[in-house]
Amino acid sequence: MQFFDCTIYDLTDSGARITLSSLQPMPSCVYLINVRDGMAYEAYVVRRNDQEAGLMFINTLSLAELSATELDYLTKLWHDHPNW
Repeated sequence: MQFFDCTIYDLTDSGARITLSSLQPMPSCVYLINVRDGMAYEAYVVRRNDQEAGLMFINTLSLAELSATELDYLTKLWHDHPNW
């Protein structure tokens, strides 16, 4: 599992713009965790320029209500990440 810190800008119901803390490879499909709101978004990366990316959401999950065992790692990241 790979994760990286980012800052979320322009969050809407259908997507978001993020900036990454460093230049690094990014898969074409990601989970974006909105720590403040306890939400996770399954998203496609539709645009990438240097440290900025545009995401289009394909699924929205409430981390507090998440029960699918295969996605438990999202809740663990939300609770355990040292910078959150």
